[in-house]
Amino acid sequence: MGKALLFLVLGASIILTRQLASTQEGEHKTADDQRAYQEQLIAREIAASAFNVGMGEIRAFGEDLQDGVRALNGADNAGRAGTHATGRFSGGRYTVRAELTSGHSVRVIAQGLFGDAEHTMHDEYRVYVLTAREGGYVDVSFLESQAGYCSAVYYQAYTMEMPEGTTPEPIMLFPPDNRDRRTARPARLIYVDPGTQMNFFIGVDQNCSTRPDDIDGVCEARAFARDNGITLDKYDHIHHALLVEAGNLDQAQEDVWGLVEQKPGTRDRWRIGWEDIHNTSWDRPDSEDPRNSLQALKAFGYEGAGWPHADDWGYRLLEDFGDRPDFSDQVIEVGVITPNHPDFQSTVDAYRQQQEDCGETSDLPGEETEPTDESGETNKTEPDEDETGGYSDAEIEYARQYACDCRNGGGHPILHRPPGNPSNEQLQCLPRQGARNHLRKHNDVALECRRRR
Repeated sequence: MGKALLFLVLGASIILTRQLASTQEGEHKTADDQRAYQEQLIAREIAASAFNVGMGEIRAFGEDLQDGVRALNGADNAGRAGTHATGRFSGGRYTVRAELTSGHSVRVIAQGLFGDAEHTMHDEYRVYVLTAREGGYVDVSFLESQAGYCSAVYYQAYTMEMPEGTTPEPIMLFPPDNRDRRTARPARLIYVDPGTQMNFFIGVDQNCSTRPDDIDGVCEARAFARDNGITLDKYDHIHHALLVEAGNLDQAQEDVWGLVEQKPGTRDRWRIGWEDIHNTSWDRPDSEDPRNSLQALKAFGYEGAGWPHADDWGYRLLEDFGDRPDFSDQVIEVGVITPNHPDFQSTVDAYRQQQEDCGETSDLPGEETEPTDESGETNKTEPDEDETGGYSDAEIEYARQYACDCRNGGGHPILHRPPGNPSNEQLQCLPRQGARNHLRKHNDVALECRRRR
């Protein structure tokens, strides 16, 4: 009995010791897990704080994305880093930097570190590009146009009321060519309504078989583009500036083959640079090598150190490599010139003069022909001598004065009646095509300038 009791006591002691050891080990593991969990939470909060600071600074620059990135990343483009010395985050560290992922979008990346834990978060800030904020005329010019392939430049207009799935008619602005076109002007002057999503694309002909070689002057080139006799299937490939779908304009994204950038300090002017070589192996969204990835080039620049240099116009400096992606093969600048733009009249005059020199039928504003409605009749608000149309004498006199002032400035006065709220009439002074569009789409009226005798 004595030995049995001894064995029983010893066995119980061993079991109790193991239980105590197991409990201590469990408590230690629980404490480690709790500490790691707390460190992970703090690292996440540090990352979120750094991210909010970075995104807030980028947003503060509005549409000047390049200036925002430079301000956040610093002169060496390294981003910001720091250590928390006091408070709950004492001993924590953070990094935050911004990367231009396209000419109009920025990715802000923030990392928080605390103890052995780290947490990274990122998101993109994008501004809308190639969107007409006000009605006006599309102004297009070449900044660079010398490449081995021949490219034609086309324009498309997407409007808010356009049914989903609709493909707008492409309008040829410049015929296929691979010669220097920096002095060329588009064959047409196009009016855009407010809210229009513009898009441009190049049709690339690798052997230049579509290039009109017999064209010797500006007028012949313009006539060729206005005739637009080339079907799109004649090109080896099409490269867009944006990927746009009617009915989903807010989802417009930059095409992999185009680089779209808003001109710094402006709201209505952009640059589009195209890569004309269709090498699908360059479509590598997960790569960080700008030598063989179009996406990496947009995000990291030619040498992987960002885009530290600007050209004479303020855009990111483009380079020409030939055997690797560069977006410098066909480069145009696009703007919308509104009637109150300081260059509006000089631009209109230049287009008018060129059309007159080439003997073209005018599609420019300032002609004497009154804007007409769909029936071809001219609408006027001028009441008969014994009718006022519900307007007071003062209102009629004000409308007459407004019409005359608008006419003297080369515009076309319109009484705009907004759809759904026609009683909220608005006097507007518009270019000719803008007036035509309003009269065609709305129940608007063309005002007449007639002085009281």
